[in-house]
Amino acid sequence: AEEDLRYGLIAAGSDTGNVETLLRGFQFAPGEVGLVDAEFHLESPEHGWITHKRCPALDRFAETNNERLESSCVLCVIAMRLSGEIVNKDIRCRAASIPPYRDNPGYACKWEYWL
Repeated sequence: AEEDLRYGLIAAGSDTGNVETLLRGFQFAPGEVGLVDAEFHLESPEHGWITHKRCPALDRFAETNNERLESSCVLCVIAMRLSGEIVNKDIRCRAASIPPYRDNPGYACKWEYWL
């Protein structure tokens, strides 16, 4: 995941900065746009959201193995936080909405980033 974001940041032309820099890097990261089909919403250069419309773990485990799904989500909580810190050590991240869900929200998960 770290290398995926680094490829995106290089393609975007900057590897340090703010939340806007991070979201631009994610827009070019192969896994972010190809694997999870991400949508990006930038409220300001220092605050933004990523919504993953798909997730391989959710697709595979949602109906069959909640423990493995939850373990996968824990890994993403750690990785998404670290992704912000790659761009700027002061960027923070929180999981705004992650599985398991009682009702399908129409997306896999949602993340908030701020500086």
